[in-house]
Amino acid sequence: KRQDKESLLEEPSRPHRRNLAAFAGTSTLHGLAHICRSGQLGVRQALWALAFVASLAFFLYQAARSALFYLEHPHVTTLDEEAAQKMVFPAVTICNINRFRHSALTDADIFHLANMTGLPPKDRDGHKASDLLYPDPD
Repeated sequence: KRQDKESLLEEPSRPHRRNLAAFAGTSTLHGLAHICRSGQLGVRQALWALAFVASLAFFLYQAARSALFYLEHPHVTTLDEEAAQKMVFPAVTICNINRFRHSALTDADIFHLANMTGLPPKDRDGHKASDLLYPDPD
C-alpha cells in the first residue's frame, strides 16, 4: 500500500517530458520542436535553444522599444470642417459575383428573392412584372 500511496503522491518526471515533446512537435512556434526532442540534450538542440532564446530576446527588445517610442511622442490630430455647396456623387460600380446564371432563374425564384430582399419583383428584362403581387405579411 505504501508504494501505491507514493505513486499517487509523487508524479514521475518522464510523462511531463513526453508531453512537452509532444506539444513541441505539434506547435507552430518555430524551433521548439528541434529543442524539445526526446533523448539527451545534444549540441544541435543547444544551438536551437540558443537561437530561440536570442530571437525571443530580440523580439521583446524591439516590442518594448516600439512601445516606449509610441508613448514618448503624443499624436495631435487637427480637424478642419468645410461645408461644400454642391457635392458630386461618386461613381458606383456593382460587380456581379453571383455564381448563378440569371437566365436559369424562374419567375418564382425571382419573386421569392424579391420577397426576401424587400425589393419589388422584376421579370427577366428588369421591368416590374404586373401580374406578380406581394403576399400578405405574416
